[in-house]
Amino acid sequence: MEMWNLVLFVSEAVLYFALMTTLLHLRTYIGLGVFLTALGVMHFVETYLAAAFTSHCHSASCPRARRSSLPAS
Repeated sequence: MEMWNLVLFVSEAVLYFALMTTLLHLRTYIGLGVFLTALGVMHFVETYLAAAFTSHCHSASCPRARRSSLPAS
């Protein structure tokens, strides 16, 4: 599972980099606003997901939180 997460993370990073590089190179045709809007949207999504993930994992419904709260056997 951890290897799959690493592969997914790297593939998303490569896709994000390729998309943003393409938008930056096309700025003379489509304008800089599209690049800046995409950058802003991606920053918002990143911040939202980080907040949602951390608030979820600090609750009792997080599998990691349940494992750590179990008494040692």
